[in-house]
Amino acid sequence: MITAVAVLTYAATMSLGIAAWRTGRRYGHWHHILYFLSCATAIAAVAYHQHWILASPLPILAAMPFTRKGSAAHRRLGLLGMAVWVVVGIVEFAG
Repeated sequence: MITAVAVLTYAATMSLGIAAWRTGRRYGHWHHILYFLSCATAIAAVAYHQHWILASPLPILAAMPFTRKGSAAHRRLGLLGMAVWVVVGIVEFAG
């Protein structure tokens, strides 16, 4: 259950980031709140399930603050994070 919440909060964070990028609007506070929840739920999933694959998105989440908002690196890292979460979801939910 906590893994699903982690995946969904990351997806919501990424969706809000894409919306901000495409529309030029600023959702900074909401985007950062969702980012915090993404980090917290990812850490909680690792702590609760103690499964190695759940730790794989953590370095990507940790690297995000070091990229400039709106930059190509920020978008690429976000997409990489979503791809990792998809793999985690497949392994966790199908296995």
